Amino acid sequence: MLAKLDIWILLFIAAATQGLFLVIVILLKNRQKEKSQYVLAALITAFTLTLGSYIIFWTGLSKKMPNIFGIGTQLTFLFGPLLWFYFNLVERKSFKIDFKHFIPFFGVIVLIPLNIYFLKQPYFGIAISIMQCLQLIFYSILIFSFAKHQKSNSYIQYISKSFLAYTICFCGYYILVWAGAMKIEYDYIISLAMSFFIYFLGYRGYALNVAEQKAGSEEKYANSGLSPAALASIENLLDKRMAEEKFFLNGDLKIQDVSKAIEVNLHSLSQTINVTKQKSFNDYINELRINEAKRLISEASYENEKLLAIAIDSGFNNKTSFLNAFKKFTGKTPSEYRKSLGSELKSI
Repeated sequence: MLAKLDIWILLFIAAATQGLFLVIVILLKNRQKEKSQYVLAALITAFTLTLGSYIIFWTGLSKKMPNIFGIGTQLTFLFGPLLWFYFNLVERKSFKIDFKHFIPFFGVIVLIPLNIYFLKQPYFGIAISIMQCLQLIFYSILIFSFAKHQKSNSYIQYISKSFLAYTICFCGYYILVWAGAMKIEYDYIISLAMSFFIYFLGYRGYALNVAEQKAGSEEKYANSGLSPAALASIENLLDKRMAEEKFFLNGDLKIQDVSKAIEVNLHSLSQTINVTKQKSFNDYINELRINEAKRLISEASYENEKLLAIAIDSGFNNKTSFLNAFKKFTGKTPSEYRKSLGSELKSI
């Protein structure tokens, strides 16, 4: 019996192939061994294999290999956790993966074969579908809430909205099935949403990583014309004016503001920070703010101040950004840092 093929299935085969190609490119180009890129590759692999299991079902090949289709059901429980970990690793390199998020995935791996060969409960499939929808909704809300606090990162904003759209399509599919209004075209819509998500997530994630690798590299400015002496001169001016005027205390500070204040060309200033400080402008400013926060914490006048007061007085606009930056640059929370100084931080 020949497999059933149509233009839709051929399109999805191409999308799945492209997904595997993306995974290979991401892994080969991850020269700095970024954890976020490994998680991104795992996420795209999960989506691609799920799409592949759908293709096997549509072509009728699932009758010859009935256990393959269940792979798509199992892998769905990885989408939310992996995307959640990916976003956190993009924003915080020190983020640690909590394997409790994988409990539903491993639970389903055990339960599906158990039901097929032993339990044989007629409503088991419905229960699993409901669990899939609930988990996707939970992570969509979690990820969307996370993205709202990352307004400066348009990539995270777009991906969170795309994942929310995919979740709506996925849950809508089962609502149509249960309502008896299902058509094969609706089934294709979910896979179309998945295909779009694979392309968008993969290419944008790869592009983001490439941009980050280049951002701190001197090669980026190899032909810019600034000599080592010029870089040193601008760095000295920047350090002097920053120490005197503490521009970083402005919570809305932009590199354009500093460029104008010290009367240095924007591109030259950006190059100087990247080359001499070996960090981005945001990291440079946040590190200065954290140093200021450490100074305030050590002062007796701030001994009983709340975290938010210290955050605001050191140049941060909100407590979340302050806590993330403090952990990033010191390896400790503000509470742990104060305790190391022999004081007790007042709880909020």
